[in-house]
Amino acid sequence: MIAIDFIWSVFLFVSLPLLLIFLAWIRPFQSRPAFRKLAIEKEIWHCNVCTYSYFIFEADVFMSECPRCGSLNKREESISI
Repeated sequence: MIAIDFIWSVFLFVSLPLLLIFLAWIRPFQSRPAFRKLAIEKEIWHCNVCTYSYFIFEADVFMSECPRCGSLNKREESISI
């Protein structure tokens, strides 16, 4: 059997869950550059009627339909990322 002091057992009991929480918290920040790279290939469109912002994956679309209200929006009113 492994002999361990009371202080070390309390330290391990407290620090291991904190380490796991920290690693779970930092994991989403590691994937953000991949999201930015994916977002470059899309266009953000803004609806003039309901002010909803949405992505369009096709690059050569002149008009798009808003997914929320169904109104049509022109290309000049979109912002390219």
